[in-house]
Amino acid sequence: MFKIHVDTNYPVIYFNKKLKNDISKVLKSIKTLKLSNSSGNDMINTEITGRNVDFNVELGNDSIYIWNEFDAESGIVYSENHGTKLTSNLKKCIDYYFQTIESNSRYLESEEVYQELDVVLADYPLIPSWLTQIYHTSFKNLS
Repeated sequence: MFKIHVDTNYPVIYFNKKLKNDISKVLKSIKTLKLSNSSGNDMINTEITGRNVDFNVELGNDSIYIWNEFDAESGIVYSENHGTKLTSNLKKCIDYYFQTIESNSRYLESEEVYQELDVVLADYPLIPSWLTQIYHTSFKNLS
């Protein structure tokens, strides 16, 4: 179930069954991934609806990475200020989602989408508080 993500060479980290179940419960509860990005005087929102399929965990230098494997079913990108739909094409929505992360911060998903995972990991005594926790989405639809 846990494997090295194809984009990294970080080693695998193994969690006990309870922690894996707690992480899985949080990820399965997230049905919509939503990020916002300012564009001039407008706010562009990207929402992708789907479900968690699996997740991977890796240990980096002073960091733990959790990759949510997400099966996207639909998406929408829209202007918040103008109420205009820009696209509902799923591939384009996923592109906008990644562009929003790239134009903001690699921690954007950790801060906006997966904050509940911080609570789960904080309760686990073997993960030191100085270890950075970074959460990302891997879309099954792209493979």
